[in-house]
Amino acid sequence: MSVLPDQPIYHLLWSIPESFGGLTHVCLKRATMLSEADKRRMDILTLAPNFDAASRQDELRSEGLIGDFVRIRNLWADLRTATDESLNTLSSEVNITHGDNDRSPLVGVADYDLVGASGQTLMTTRYRDDGTILATDRFDVNSVGQRGGRRITIYSRTGEAIGQWRSASAFYYAWLESMSRNATATFICDSAFVGGMMAGRKFDHMNFVQVVHSHHRDTSEKYFNNVSSGKLALLSKADSFDRVCILTDRQRGQLVKENLAADNFVTIPNTFSGTIVQRVEHRERHRGVIVGRLSGIKQIDHSIKAVRDIGSGIDVTLDIYGTGDKHASLEVMSRNLCLEERIRFHGYDPDARAQFRKGSFSLLTSKSEGHPLVLLESMAAGCIPIAYDIEFGPSDIITHGVNGFLVPPNDVEMLSKTIRDLLEMPEQKVESMRRAGTQRAFDFSSEAITSLWGDELKSIAASPKATASGDVKARLVGLDDRADGFHAAVEIEGLNSNEASWCKLAWVGRKREAYGRAEAKMLNRNGKVLVEGIFPDTHGELGRSELLDLYVDTRIGGVPRRARIESGSVTLPAEGNVLEMYSTAHGNVSLKLNKR
Repeated sequence: MSVLPDQPIYHLLWSIPESFGGLTHVCLKRATMLSEADKRRMDILTLAPNFDAASRQDELRSEGLIGDFVRIRNLWADLRTATDESLNTLSSEVNITHGDNDRSPLVGVADYDLVGASGQTLMTTRYRDDGTILATDRFDVNSVGQRGGRRITIYSRTGEAIGQWRSASAFYYAWLESMSRNATATFICDSAFVGGMMAGRKFDHMNFVQVVHSHHRDTSEKYFNNVSSGKLALLSKADSFDRVCILTDRQRGQLVKENLAADNFVTIPNTFSGTIVQRVEHRERHRGVIVGRLSGIKQIDHSIKAVRDIGSGIDVTLDIYGTGDKHASLEVMSRNLCLEERIRFHGYDPDARAQFRKGSFSLLTSKSEGHPLVLLESMAAGCIPIAYDIEFGPSDIITHGVNGFLVPPNDVEMLSKTIRDLLEMPEQKVESMRRAGTQRAFDFSSEAITSLWGDELKSIAASPKATASGDVKARLVGLDDRADGFHAAVEIEGLNSNEASWCKLAWVGRKREAYGRAEAKMLNRNGKVLVEGIFPDTHGELGRSELLDLYVDTRIGGVPRRARIESGSVTLPAEGNVLEMYSTAHGNVSLKLNKR
């Protein structure tokens, strides 16, 4: 019996760089795992221009990072070799009035950038291998010579404009849609950037699954209460996806609690598809290992400080594998602390995870994570993980004192003490923890996680695409400003209360830089459908935004709907303690900072 549904399944990334982190690693592993389950081809699609998919595929396969059934494809590589007949199947977003190929050389090899007087690129032209123009990407549509407005045009080999789009997201969507024309296909997207471009679209002929790999909240101090800017686009329209896959129950529960998640959110953890050691070999207690991206969010400097604080009297070393924008500064820090002999930087190594078999312990000191696969890789090798107890992931994997250690976030002193305690523990206890770690890794085996993915993908494939007709309108009919926020009553037209699966109040930053939702109660009153709930009156919800536009979100017959709230007959503005609710020039309701 097949594990997967009988339909095309694709994975979707922006690119696969030479050095990549956990997100890409997980995607490659999942594609390999699912393809081998049914011995079927599995394509990983990429969208980045100038990405050599064929060469990257050969490199990844030679490094053992993808299986024999996995293919790496790229949008631009595919289009360069496509026939004119095939290009004509891309659904053009607008009626073509003219092309833009008169602004660039008609024959070329490398991409051609048209640069304006200010030094900004006004248009990029991409060529086929035979020198003919494939596409123009224009950035000065609104006013010639000044950036503003976008137009992407695809050309036949004779130079005729045969497809045109007003945004990159519409163009990418047309390519994906073309793959679903003959048979409904499912796309599993691991990139928040790509997912943000696809969010809100109607997936009538395809299924779209978005994976969220890390914390959904901004971890910076200033905007800690706001949705992460990197995930705001996809989470603010996540109702449109067929599924949103969260890596831990704890994070999904938090998303539900915050009203950001709806009924299409599911939990599927990352898999550990590597080898789980059958017998834990004895190893020197002093050697620590870090494998990961050397970026600010990983806080590798905390690990370095912890080793420093252990003192020179205790023989402990730390081998660090990975690259990133903090690599150079971390090496400087290590030298300044005179730790060159104890802290060793090895750069990128495709086989770095094999070092866990030689390491005694591993360290994870990130600000936030999703479901850190590196912990499972460490445990499977008998290397005891020591991790900050952050949201989310470590506590979903580690049982403190049994198969690893959890340390309060950002507590370098306790991190150092935990390393010291491990070094001084009885050998019998240490060996017991190593064995418990390997057993825990079995819970995330390829077989277990493949089964979860297979069940979810079959459920999606078996569900008919929902359709809904008619507009939903929302009008403010009651408002009471209280200490805990703006208590609003909203009348809904075009909806019966028994048609909706759920209903929430939503606020979105005018420039899409803030987002939040609140629980709402739906009821029938005098033959009319009312939604009652509370809009915020706190500065934190504004975040980076100056204005919040207000909506009602619901799902009708399986179709997500978002209706802008009209001001109706309610007297506005209404001043709260922090924010002011007012009627816009178009007669809709919004919030802004109360400047009284």
